Amino acid sequence: MSIAPDPPPGSESEPASDPAPAPPSGPESESAPALGKGAVWTVVVATTLYPLLVGAALWVGGMFALLGLLYSGWGYTVLLAVAALALVGGGHCLFLWILRRQGVARPWEFPTVVSTALALALLQLPLVVLLRLDGSPPLPLTCLGLSLLGTVTLAALRHRHRFVSALALVVAAALLLHGMSWTTAVESQRRDREELLGEVSDFPVAIAVLDSPDWEPSGMHVIDNDVQEKSADITYVPVDPSPELDGFGLTLRSHPLEGEHESGWTPLYELCDLEDGPWACEEHGDTVIAVDADGEEIEFMEARTEFTDGVRATLMTDPPNDPRRASTMEFPDIDMARLSEHIREAEPGEAEEIILAVTE
Repeated sequence: MSIAPDPPPGSESEPASDPAPAPPSGPESESAPALGKGAVWTVVVATTLYPLLVGAALWVGGMFALLGLLYSGWGYTVLLAVAALALVGGGHCLFLWILRRQGVARPWEFPTVVSTALALALLQLPLVVLLRLDGSPPLPLTCLGLSLLGTVTLAALRHRHRFVSALALVVAAALLLHGMSWTTAVESQRRDREELLGEVSDFPVAIAVLDSPDWEPSGMHVIDNDVQEKSADITYVPVDPSPELDGFGLTLRSHPLEGEHESGWTPLYELCDLEDGPWACEEHGDTVIAVDADGEEIEFMEARTEFTDGVRATLMTDPPNDPRRASTMEFPDIDMARLSEHIREAEPGEAEEIILAVTE
């Protein structure tokens, strides 16, 4: 029996209340902080309108750069690269500054994801030029898609590695997109090669080649339409380019030799002044050299010869032209009569070897 006095009324100790549960620790506790209204609008604009504007501007600039490569060198390409760096880098710094002023935690994450998406999307420009892609999506849509993918991923995830995950997903998507474009281009090139090989094997007459140590083939195609007679064309470029021949090329065309005209001349003399035509023509053995000139300025030359029975070869100059088809260089001092001496009939399988060499 206890002798301890009873506690006074109302003094019974009540059970202690349970302590508040401690917040969970670990990766689950790190979630993206809420954004203010200004920060939300910054994210929306930077994810949608900004990529579309950058993509559209550089898409148009890429067209000018491509024309510049064809007609005036690398100047436009350098300007395009500088513009891309300025737009992407400037946008990154601007959005980073705005988010810092809005007090957003880790303000560098979102601009970095968007800038990475745009930089990877812009890789589409050199791929289109190098691979001659015709079916790739428009650059503005590529920029928008990768930016949205990265931003949505960054906003949706709630663990500490969401930034790395968003970047990894953007990189993977860009590699997949460009890889599919590369695969499509390679497959298209293979189909074109097989089609050209079939056209050459079915060509009805012999094909001429230019067997000169100073010139090498750069392309080949077969023409067969209602406008122009069927022919096989091989383009040539200098083996050792010089400033005088920069951008200059030759085209060797093989086609059937038609019958004589009413005047007695063969088609080797087509458009010649000997038949009241506009071109000055001279005979050099079995070759006819035709010259199209504007006064003293030569614009175009052809060497025409019957290299085998019933088949003629036409060796044509191919100077670089501007968009108005006007020559952009002074006509080089080139001996077409001497070059025509190197025209011969292709050996069995030689035309196919040229196709494989110029399409790889």
